[in-house]
Amino acid sequence: MRRRMECKNKNFWMPLFIAGIMFLFSGCGIWQLKDDLARLDRYRLISGTIICNIQLDEPVVVVLWPTDKTEDGGYWVTRQGLDFSFKRDSGRYYLMAFADANEDGHYQSSEYAGVYGDGLVLDMGSNQDFQSLELRLFPPGEVRIPDTVKNTSDEEVIQKFVVRENQLGSLTRMDNPIFSDEKGNMGLWTPLKFIETIGIRIYFLEAYDPEKIPILFVHGSSGHPRIWMAIIENLDRKKYQPWMAFYPSGMRLDDLGQVYGKFLDELYLKYGYEKFYVMAHSMGGLVGRSMLQHYDKLEKRAQMPLFISLASPWAGHTDAIKGVEYSPSVVPAWYDMVPESNFIKNLSFRPLPRELKHYLFFAYQGKGSLFPSHVNNDGTVTLISQLDMHIQNQAERIIGIDSSHVDILSDKITIDMLNRILNGAEPANW
Repeated sequence: MRRRMECKNKNFWMPLFIAGIMFLFSGCGIWQLKDDLARLDRYRLISGTIICNIQLDEPVVVVLWPTDKTEDGGYWVTRQGLDFSFKRDSGRYYLMAFADANEDGHYQSSEYAGVYGDGLVLDMGSNQDFQSLELRLFPPGEVRIPDTVKNTSDEEVIQKFVVRENQLGSLTRMDNPIFSDEKGNMGLWTPLKFIETIGIRIYFLEAYDPEKIPILFVHGSSGHPRIWMAIIENLDRKKYQPWMAFYPSGMRLDDLGQVYGKFLDELYLKYGYEKFYVMAHSMGGLVGRSMLQHYDKLEKRAQMPLFISLASPWAGHTDAIKGVEYSPSVVPAWYDMVPESNFIKNLSFRPLPRELKHYLFFAYQGKGSLFPSHVNNDGTVTLISQLDMHIQNQAERIIGIDSSHVDILSDKITIDMLNRILNGAEPANW
């Protein structure tokens, strides 16, 4: 029991079926997950594309505006021709957009703008999706803004969208109490509750600095940003600025990849950084690779020259099969973690950025066994999964660390190797 709790407290990928069943049948866990999944099932999608008769180079702000003042709004910063999407389980909304010519985040009458359906209200209680919509932008002065929107004060506008605004670039510290095992487990077992209380976010440890290269750190299943403490403490902060993803790890993994791809584009439109690196642990490697693949689809984007993954289950996890087949409630991410799932296959074969170099770290300090069925592992993920041949063949270099799945993140050799890679040392000089 003590060993199991220690593993749980370290907050990393654990054998899914065993841990899942133990959780589900303890206390009210099964009801919390069931309730979360039922609410997720009620969510409906609003998605579409921004179109215009002329080519607009400025960023486009897409706004989901609630007709009821008690409802939360939403927005994306995107570009002409690109998709946008929102999910809601209730409420009535206007869908609007404007080309933010002066990049101040507010609509001015001198900017191109559009309102879907000339003010049509999208009713999310109508049990239908509003997908593949075309939201057209018109020249200044040719769009009719609904009166309830036009008459809203700036203070009310800011209040409506403050939650979404804080998702990207909020300043924090590594000792932020929200970076805890409790919140990480919430993200795995009740992902919707996590979204409603924390959100899907990228935190900064310092104000954006154009002279430093951003490194986005992506945690794994039931994880949180504090797992990167040792690595960030040994990072050259004169050269690099840490950005830390925090997300509900129970969500479908490719959905998370798409969201973070859009987040990176929004930050690019805001700051104009030339390049960024990505470092990911465990299942976060799969989320990170999906993110890079989605972001790579953009014609104009930042460069992504470096991706470092540590102890990632590239071939999935066999315990996910048992979780999907036998658990009374299934965490959505488990479907993607089943070996040979569509997500796993697509992850291997979808192209990566041309400039990308992937350094694949694997851990091999698993527990031995006298049984013939024993499979080499790092205590959590098998070497077969960490060293999936499709991923190996695309890696710049493969680096084995004599450590466990968790301890690889604080291992002195790991940290030394990471800094050598970041400093551009040639492999022959390692």
